[in-house]
Amino acid sequence: EYAELALSARLKEAAPQLQAMRKGLEEMLPGGLVELLEGAELERLAAGSAAVDVELLRQHTVCRGEDGHQHVVDALWRVLGSMSQEDLAAFLRFVWGRSRLPRPSEFTETFKIHISSSLAQDNKLPKADTCFFTLNLPAYSSEEVLRARLLYAIRHCTDMDADLLEAAIPHAAR
Repeated sequence: EYAELALSARLKEAAPQLQAMRKGLEEMLPGGLVELLEGAELERLAAGSAAVDVELLRQHTVCRGEDGHQHVVDALWRVLGSMSQEDLAAFLRFVWGRSRLPRPSEFTETFKIHISSSLAQDNKLPKADTCFFTLNLPAYSSEEVLRARLLYAIRHCTDMDADLLEAAIPHAAR
């Protein structure tokens, strides 16, 4: 009897949390529809598609910066268009702190690209402001340099709080 009661308690211990999740899902989907969906469909509805649609991102983008840098923006779109889905997800994490785009009907944010205008930018990495969905992109001299710097940044700069880590390191140790 003890074993049965213990098993029953363990099986029911997460019931309040599961009920809260169900209530949240039913706010997104009419009641009863949740049971008709497969896991992948529910994931897509709740979290968006895992496939990053570069054209959808482009439709929700504004570019700011000095005139004469359209070639840098065009090169960025070519680079993004040639990236793997894994790198595109890393790019989104870098610029937005999330790895998926929302569904087109729920895409309300605007991706902002700022091109810096100073000279000799090839040695600098791009910078992102995830809270503002903004990419600060140096005016690179070529698409190849842009690709190399962007890939380095998205693959190695994965911690949104890295600026706090630098502040914690004593100046003498840097």
